[in-house]
Amino acid sequence: MVKKIKGAPSFNAVASKVKEGHIAKHIMNGMFAKLSKKNLPKIILDGPARKTTKTLIARGHKAHTIFIPNNNLDNFEAIFKYHKNTFYMSLEEFLLKNQFNHVKSGGMYLDYMSTFDADDYCNPRKDLSIIFNNKMLAPNAPIAVTFSNPRHKKTTAFSWADVTRVIAFIYQLGHSNGYQMELLEEGGPYKNGGNMFSIMFIAHKR
Repeated sequence: MVKKIKGAPSFNAVASKVKEGHIAKHIMNGMFAKLSKKNLPKIILDGPARKTTKTLIARGHKAHTIFIPNNNLDNFEAIFKYHKNTFYMSLEEFLLKNQFNHVKSGGMYLDYMSTFDADDYCNPRKDLSIIFNNKMLAPNAPIAVTFSNPRHKKTTAFSWADVTRVIAFIYQLGHSNGYQMELLEEGGPYKNGGNMFSIMFIAHKR
């Protein structure tokens, strides 16, 4: 199911402008903050600039509800200096420690600095499997993911295979675990220090 949320800013107007990647990220962060549940924990992958964290707090989310795992020591120390709910561990480790928590997440923004395929630092497929197999998302909570595409150096182009396999994987995981996944329009390719692609779903309970 693909649905445009009424009143949402259009990502498509800026997605093709390579120099405006920061605008694309701003739009995604704003939509994520709008849809996330303020009274429930949010799990995000954020960088030293803490753009997603800052947007959430600016939109009324309390700092203590925002959890940031980061296993890069330099990045961890830079984030922890300002946000104490930061943990020196991988997302996978954080999810495994919390997989049986009865409190569900009110939103997840998994801004991977990698491709969809596993590397030495993370395994997005495994992370997503832990999330959905343990039903860690609250009903109607958003989940957003961002991946890089190093194969295209000069443009923001992603092949259909790059995009559809991510969408299909998340859709199938959600469906298999009692969610109806709603894919939002606010997403697409952009430049932000590299070739990036973002998508966001709402995980409705079936």
